[in-house]
Amino acid sequence: MLRKRFAFGDVMEKTVERRQKRMIKNRESATRSRATKQAFNVF
Repeated sequence: MLRKRFAFGDVMEKTVERRQKRMIKNRESATRSRATKQAFNVF
């Protein structure tokens, strides 16, 4: 399965995977910024 097949399904799968990864990263950074905000609000 290592042969490069530019099947539409494969391309869509990669796109979805990339989008999910970006969403996860985005959520992580949002959580981090929220934590930072809370930390600053304590003072």
